[in-house]
Amino acid sequence: MKKMVILLSFLLSVQLSGQRVFPPPNCDFQYHDINNIKFAVGNIGSNDAGYVGVGGIPYTLIYPKSSNNTFLAWSGFWLAAVVGGDTLASISAAYDAQGSPGGSIHEFYPDFRASDVVYRMSMFEKQDPDIDPNLVTSFFNNDGTLSEEYYPISHDDLICQYYDNKVLKNLPEAPETMKLHTPMNAHVIQRSFAWDNEWYSNIIFMDYFVINEHDSAWKDVHFGVYADPHCGDFSKGVTISDDISYWDELGRLLVQGDHVGTGGDDLPGGALTGWKILGVSKPGVPNPIEGLNTRFWSWVDGPNDPHFNEDYYFQISKNEIDRTYGPDNTGSMRGLYANGPIPELASGDTLRFTAALVGGLGIEKLRENMKAAQNLYSAGFSVPRSPNPPQFEVEAINNGVKIDWSWKDYYEGYNPVESVDNSRNDGIINDFDGFKVYRSEKGKYGPWNLIAQYDSTNGYGYDTGLKFSHTDRGLKNGLMYYYTVTAIDIRDDSSGIGPLESPKSFMVKNTMPGPKPEESGDNEVFVVPNPYRADVDYSASPAWEYPTQELRDDWYEIDRRIAFMNLPADCRVQIFTINGILVNKFEHHRDEKGHNIASWNLLNTNNHAVGSGIYYFVVEGLKADKNFKQVGKCVIVK
Repeated sequence: MKKMVILLSFLLSVQLSGQRVFPPPNCDFQYHDINNIKFAVGNIGSNDAGYVGVGGIPYTLIYPKSSNNTFLAWSGFWLAAVVGGDTLASISAAYDAQGSPGGSIHEFYPDFRASDVVYRMSMFEKQDPDIDPNLVTSFFNNDGTLSEEYYPISHDDLICQYYDNKVLKNLPEAPETMKLHTPMNAHVIQRSFAWDNEWYSNIIFMDYFVINEHDSAWKDVHFGVYADPHCGDFSKGVTISDDISYWDELGRLLVQGDHVGTGGDDLPGGALTGWKILGVSKPGVPNPIEGLNTRFWSWVDGPNDPHFNEDYYFQISKNEIDRTYGPDNTGSMRGLYANGPIPELASGDTLRFTAALVGGLGIEKLRENMKAAQNLYSAGFSVPRSPNPPQFEVEAINNGVKIDWSWKDYYEGYNPVESVDNSRNDGIINDFDGFKVYRSEKGKYGPWNLIAQYDSTNGYGYDTGLKFSHTDRGLKNGLMYYYTVTAIDIRDDSSGIGPLESPKSFMVKNTMPGPKPEESGDNEVFVVPNPYRADVDYSASPAWEYPTQELRDDWYEIDRRIAFMNLPADCRVQIFTINGILVNKFEHHRDEKGHNIASWNLLNTNNHAVGSGIYYFVVEGLKADKNFKQVGKCVIVK
């Protein structure tokens, strides 16, 4: 919950509340990336990372997470009903290729309050009342605590809300699509969640709490999930003309992917994604609404795209499965999976629509994962609980890293040693057993190498003895290494479940080994690599170069890297051409756990890439190191 407070404080500082501009300045998104699916979730009802202004992040859905497989331009939902005798529709995501005004269609936006952003929570975090009560939203109580109805239930919950009537038709710069829109006065609270375990690692669940804030009842209500796929291996360039979007009868789901053998962008392993509405219910009512019709429609963009309220209502309310397109039909496709009609939703009432996004390598695995999603929904999302993940710190040392996961008084959340699992059949509810320590040389998504395991001496597992720290030695100074620590429990032999392990990606930390200044002795500053060669892939494992911006996993020009080793604790580094022209400069200051390494990304002061040549560097000490001065040189070959 502390992340929320920090974000809210920032938003308040720029005075978002009360502004009436388009788009609302608090449009926000977060990635689900705790399991095998990387998926952008936004507070405009559309899963469209690019729309909220995140430059260089065009990938809304990647599956598997560590691959180059991209699947979506965007996705969202359609909501339609008869209101006061009119057929109305509110659309969170669509694309009208030939209509007027045409283009992308987003008719849901957050309120202009600073609090209407995307919040991240976890079942492993305590739900403390640390939200400013002046920023109350409808999923918080009046005292600022989170309403129990929306408590996190998974390893990774995202929650937000948005409306179809906050962006007014006469708002300056509002898109033409909004000026043509008649709102239903719909308010949606969206919750999505994901688990990182062997059963549900290929599933993202989407919960939509749809509230009728119109003065009139909605009649013949229909709700559908919409997805506009742009599928392919993005390292090869994505070709959308060979996308597939079709109905799978055996799995009864919407399937989307890339047609094998065409377009030059095939997805390795036959990766597919699928969508399905798992159930429709009313909050507080134990059983889902029965007897609803399923509507499926896939189409190629162009003349078939809906344009107006009547078109959307007509398409979503059809009681039919459209089988026009199959796995061998390709094009720039869209897909819709819908349920309805719900006869009436009174003013002020709520409907809950629960959908699943799943991934699978091949159609059989996709069906299997969707069945697991349906079963978990039917079981009320009751999942065996792993121990709480450890919080930990890393410290770089010479040719190594120290990892410490001993519990600190200032940590928030739960101590993994005190984990409790009331779902066990064997009665051992205090089931903590030990820790596993992993290292990756590739990135925060692994692949992970197990480097240590420490078990309680309790007759279960390996009984190696419990420890709360580990020193990883034999590493290369200046390389980036990633670490995670997990907690494991005792296997429940009566149910055959376990041992369970906390998520690897819940907390990942990275650092570069290197000696501290006091350990360097009289060693001079030197640069690595020298010469720097542009024809060498320095991002290969072990990665010398790595993404230097958050929410980005691919290599860019700004990720080039020359490291200055053995720097004083406080110093200024200047780089010059052979003719004495200043190229760039920066200061280096280490904290109490830092080391004596700093990097230059081969850009000049104007952020232009430097060319081949010989470059001189001057290192001047600051503060206690003010008497230090050294001149050296390096070579860049492009």
